[in-house]
Amino acid sequence: MGNPKDSITASQIHGLNAAKGVPRKINGNVVNNSGRKHVMMAIPCMKASITTPIATLMCDSVLEGLKPGGEWVYSFRIVSDYFPTEYARNVLCRHFLESDAQYMWFIDSDTMPDANSFKLFDVDADIVAGVYPIGRQERGNRVLAVDWGMYQKSEEHENGWLALPLEAYQKGEVIDVDAVATGCMVIKRHVIEHFAKTAEKDEDGTPAIFFWPKVCTGKSICSDDFDFCKRAKAAGFQIKVHTSVRWGHLKFKDLRDVYEQLKSAWMAGYEESAEEGGYTALKEGMGLEDGSQVILPPHGPQ
Repeated sequence: MGNPKDSITASQIHGLNAAKGVPRKINGNVVNNSGRKHVMMAIPCMKASITTPIATLMCDSVLEGLKPGGEWVYSFRIVSDYFPTEYARNVLCRHFLESDAQYMWFIDSDTMPDANSFKLFDVDADIVAGVYPIGRQERGNRVLAVDWGMYQKSEEHENGWLALPLEAYQKGEVIDVDAVATGCMVIKRHVIEHFAKTAEKDEDGTPAIFFWPKVCTGKSICSDDFDFCKRAKAAGFQIKVHTSVRWGHLKFKDLRDVYEQLKSAWMAGYEESAEEGGYTALKEGMGLEDGSQVILPPHGPQ
């Protein structure tokens, strides 16, 4: 379970933009009078809380904006109690389009930014992202794989995407990809404007830029981030990853699920027997069907 100190309520950070020197707000939208490049940090916040590293990043961004002669200025917008997540992203897109910001920086509320975060703005691309670990759910709640949120299209894979291994690249490399996760994604304004032109809008003017496409059966074809990247690439926009920006990803998990997962692996390492206890240990370290390794408990499954 995560440390309670690793989260902070959204209400606790709303006063940060009142720091001296940060561009003034009109109706909640930043108006940049300095002529500098304006980044809006856009945080969809499902549980009205963010991690402490995000709050630290926000404070650092305020300080960056206060530097004499600085090239960049940062503002932030948090939306909470919007569901599903893609609708929260669309609300943030509306706020972004109502501002004069040139860049929108999506930051998921459960991510853990690092000291290299601002290196994203060293990359000249329509869309640029950092990486963070993403658990892939298979076989119920069992997490059988973790990837780093950067992908290439691949006809050889059932879902059409190949997760790129972070270990294959030197830290600091900037690579071209076909899709990235939205939890640490910087998007230039002209990309959002491009999709907003034809997007359906609700009564508040919120454009449906992010959505989960579904077939007639209701089954998802792909997630909103994959779909957005697919449409962005089709429109000719570049998508890149800066491998120096490596964030954490905070998750809370019921230990009962962890126990059941471990128990399943333990059981796979034993076979039924007439001996006392009813089980005989198989070779430790044997491979399971999913490719993981068995670590046997000392006394067999309980």
